[in-house]
Amino acid sequence: MEQLFGKRSRVQPKASGKRVNKAYRKASIAPVEYSPRPVARSDYRTKRYDEQNLDKRRYRDPLVAAITDPYGSDKLRNLNASKAAAPAFRNASPNSNVGKIATYQAAAETYYDLRGDLYDARRELRDLNESYDGRSSDDIADDIAALDPSDPNYEDDLNALEDELRDAETYEEARDDLRADVRDLRHEARDALQDAETAFFDASKGRTVTKGTLSQFHGYLDLPQPRHRYKDGVTIQPVPYDPDRYRYTKDDATYEQWDDKRDLYDTYSHQKKDRYRYYRDPLVAAITDPYGSDKLRNLNASKAAAPAFRNASPNSNVGKIATYQAAAETYYDLRGDLYDARRELRDLNESYDGRRSDDIADDIAALDPSDPNYEDDLNALEDELRDAETYEEARDDLRADVRDLRVDALVAEKEAEHAFFEASKGATLTKQSLSEFHSNLQLPLPGR
Repeated sequence: MEQLFGKRSRVQPKASGKRVNKAYRKASIAPVEYSPRPVARSDYRTKRYDEQNLDKRRYRDPLVAAITDPYGSDKLRNLNASKAAAPAFRNASPNSNVGKIATYQAAAETYYDLRGDLYDARRELRDLNESYDGRSSDDIADDIAALDPSDPNYEDDLNALEDELRDAETYEEARDDLRADVRDLRHEARDALQDAETAFFDASKGRTVTKGTLSQFHGYLDLPQPRHRYKDGVTIQPVPYDPDRYRYTKDDATYEQWDDKRDLYDTYSHQKKDRYRYYRDPLVAAITDPYGSDKLRNLNASKAAAPAFRNASPNSNVGKIATYQAAAETYYDLRGDLYDARRELRDLNESYDGRRSDDIADDIAALDPSDPNYEDDLNALEDELRDAETYEEARDDLRADVRDLRVDALVAEKEAEHAFFEASKGATLTKQSLSEFHSNLQLPLPGR
């Protein structure tokens, strides 16, 4: 049983010096000789599938996926107002039931039009790439620059390369324009999708519907009908069961070594995280000096009670210290937010290992509609493209946050530095004295 299922007793050995949490696989069913895992077979198509002319723009529609649910409502309810006559739609108030449905109708039409334009632009880009089989303009320009004017064939070679260069530049200009169109249409289609989704839930009062109900609703509004995904036939491919795949032996120390390394890494990470905000603090470096004052002197007013800080005049000794306290708190908060944003950006970059959206868009444009696997390849690439765009959008937002926080933290540091020298009358302190001063003001203590 232990070799076959990987079961072990939960009783931990008493002689272990360090406790290690381990997870073991448990078998919940009897072993089978063959795995019933279905494997898709792409060489099978039903006659009905071949005869139907599938519309690319409605196949696996993201809008339909967002507003439908197998367990959604199978009744239109307030969406029955979509049966109203055309004059009712034209004269309806935007906040009325018919007006909200009309808003969804307009948003959905815009979305489907943009989606169709996007596919047309991708196909046009693919056709353009297939029609040109020459070299890039940079390579041709390098060959022109490498020509020898003393060569007897110089003029002929130059003319031939210049003609080739003109063709390459014409192609690259058209390609760049189409890529820009695809990129713009992709963003516009995504925005239109969000508008249509918002308008639908506003009209349905937050309810999802089944595909059958949505088909009826779209029929009243003359919108594209949701289509069900056509599935290929599947076959059962026997896969031998290998009991050694999940076997665990006592001699295998891999898990224990990994746990030790992970514990060491977690300990180091926590220590590093705790000290990040205040280690090598630029503010501390600016207001301290190994040869500075080791006495607080007028900064002893930092020991005053809280009411004295609240009621102090800004030009008084306590008021200037309170000004420094507020500026330093702002600086440390911004510095902490900056490091949090940087860590979040690092974690996001580590969590994504896919390709850039531009590369995926080029692959989509290069697809051949006559390929039997065109739909499957297109759906896979569109899913990959959505993931890449989601990552790139989040990455760009985090980069902007890091950039803004870095500037804000720098400004806050200068303001806190100015406030400190106003309060200390231009005197610097040793780190020990600053530690006492910050302790009185409940500010972070300077590191070593």
